[in-house]
Amino acid sequence: MTAQPGPPTAHPDPQAAVREPVLAVTSPLAYAAFCQLYHGAYLHYAHLRTGNVLLAEQAVAAAFVQLQDRWPTVLSSACPAAHAWAILTQTLSAYGTSRGPEGSLPPGRTADALRLHCERDLPLERAAETVGIELHMLRAALRLAGPTARRRERPRTQGAQVPDPHG
Repeated sequence: MTAQPGPPTAHPDPQAAVREPVLAVTSPLAYAAFCQLYHGAYLHYAHLRTGNVLLAEQAVAAAFVQLQDRWPTVLSSACPAAHAWAILTQTLSAYGTSRGPEGSLPPGRTADALRLHCERDLPLERAAETVGIELHMLRAALRLAGPTARRRERPRTQGAQVPDPHG
């Protein structure tokens, strides 16, 4: 007597059904798009931390290599931007840089977002998105940090040069 095959199963491994959607979006194109979206902000922040353009470029390149190695895990995390930001800050720490003086700034990613906004003129929305925090949290931190943390407001011009008052 031969054994009759049982009913077909959708997935012999119950975890396979969970993994398949994640694997479908781990394409090189998605990684390239992420890198293109965040590369400039990452360089700005790395330069703030290192004070050296070349070292900042090297650290960001190393962070993106690590990010590529961990890409499926990053995409499956609750907040891919926060996970990727952690990789960047860990890489910068490995390069011997510290977050720098935070003074009255809140710790961690919120302070990083404030620095991107205040010192590199990144719009609030972009700074919050880059480090993976909620915009309302960044706005609250900005209010709590006081006027010394707020970025300098410059006159907005549409490509026109602002005349030099001394010349």
